[in-house]
Amino acid sequence: MMIKLILSLGIVLTLMYLSFKFAGNGLNKVNKDKNIKVLERVQLAKDSYLVIVKICGKGWVMSVSQNNSEKILELTDEELNNIEKKKIESQEAMQEYYTNILSKASEYKNKVLRKNKSKEDTDER
Repeated sequence: MMIKLILSLGIVLTLMYLSFKFAGNGLNKVNKDKNIKVLERVQLAKDSYLVIVKICGKGWVMSVSQNNSEKILELTDEELNNIEKKKIESQEAMQEYYTNILSKASEYKNKVLRKNKSKEDTDER
C-alpha cells in the first residue's frame, strides 16, 4: 500500500515537472516573437496594478486599473535589460528548485522500494 502511494507521488511530481517545463518552453517561444510583453505585474488594490511592459523594444512602468491605463515612467535600455535578466535568472532558479525536489523525491522513492524489497525477501525466507 505504501509503495503504491510513493510511486503515485513520484509519477505525479514527474508529470507536474514535465508539464511545467514543456509548457514554459512553449510559452517562452510564442512570447519571444511578440512586440508587447508584460514583464512584471504587481497588484496594488482590488482592481489596480503596476506593470512593467516592453513595447517594440521600449519599456514603461504603467498604472493599470479597470477604467484607466497611464504611463508613469519610461525605462532606459539598461533598466529594461536588467529587469529581463533578473526575470530569466528567477525562472532558471525556479526550474533548478523543482529539478532538485524531483531528484530528492526519486531518491526517496528508490530508497523505500529497496527497503521494502529487502523486507519482502527476508519475509520469504
